[in-house]
Amino acid sequence: MSRLARVGASVGLGIAIALTAIGPVARPMLAAATTLTIVTKTTYDVLPDENRVAVTAEITATNLRRDTATRHYYAEKAYLAVLPGTSNFQLKAPSGKPSVKVNSEGATGTVLLLQFGSQLGAGKSLAMTLTFDIEDPGGAPERPLRISPSLVAFQAWAFGSDGVAGSTVRVRLPAGYAPVIGRGPLSGPSTEPDGHLVFETEALPTPETFVADVFADRPGVHLPENRSTTVNGQTVLLMIRFWPDDPDWRIRVTDLLQRGLPALGAAIGIGWPSAQL
Repeated sequence: MSRLARVGASVGLGIAIALTAIGPVARPMLAAATTLTIVTKTTYDVLPDENRVAVTAEITATNLRRDTATRHYYAEKAYLAVLPGTSNFQLKAPSGKPSVKVNSEGATGTVLLLQFGSQLGAGKSLAMTLTFDIEDPGGAPERPLRISPSLVAFQAWAFGSDGVAGSTVRVRLPAGYAPVIGRGPLSGPSTEPDGHLVFETEALPTPETFVADVFADRPGVHLPENRSTTVNGQTVLLMIRFWPDDPDWRIRVTDLLQRGLPALGAAIGIGWPSAQL
């Protein structure tokens, strides 16, 4: 999935100028902006007990224009595409009254309108902090997005203008999880004093193409449940181990074994080779 960041600027005499920058993987690529750039330092803080990932993007927006004797150039807003299904957006800055709202959303991403709350003059930079959540929607056990005490699965994107180096990504996982990282790359883990595992990048040359797949599970949290069924007249004991936060999986698998094993036994026509499964 590609991330699109659009940047809008306006000129002091009321002339509107449309600028466009880009972001990553698999979306249509547009011409990169050369007058307003965005670089970010993004942290993904995994909060399994709250079924969410708290995302903090420290944004530096820079207006590369230069004033002339007759014109004063300034930027007031930018469009930034973040992951689909995200929510609870907030934008803060040391001064002014910045704001953020959803401009559009779909299966491939959510486009945010960032209002700077002040005029970003030519040659100037503005620091802002964008926060939002990646929330586990619940539902089918095989869902691609999952944030729970037993399992974690989500994507981490970098955000920044197309072709502008410098954006970074950092992922924090609580202690006790066994992580697996796909794509990226993300280096690590290092361990913080409180036990959190940290994966991070160096400054990315092309943040618009960066995406990492983060998977983690917590060993030792499985609960046992004993059930039985009958195969060709023989009682078969079933011991099912399941994650406590996934009752749907337990119910589905238990039902499958209790109904499926007798049907298989009847079809095959031989006795069960063991008294326990």
